[in-house]
Amino acid sequence: MKKIHLILYFYKSFALVSVIISGFLCYLINLWERNGSIISILIFFKIITLAVIYYFINDSQKDEFIFYKNLGLSSKKLWFSTISFDFIIYLIMIVLT
Repeated sequence: MKKIHLILYFYKSFALVSVIISGFLCYLINLWERNGSIISILIFFKIITLAVIYYFINDSQKDEFIFYKNLGLSSKKLWFSTISFDFIIYLIMIVLT
């Protein structure tokens, strides 16, 4: 349970930006009438934005990863969990729109 709280605490550092991007992409999917090729392009765009977020967070918050490592979370586990969680939220938003 402690690790889940730590992961969510880390996710809060970029959650707002990520949810805004996901919402905008879902809006575009609805705007273009759920065309299959558009959905795949926008999913690819979401992956690219997650990579950009990864780069900026890794670059700007290097010292913060020591905090998580001392509490038992490696940066790989932290990133894998938060990116997976964010992408699942994005897929749920696509299904619900």
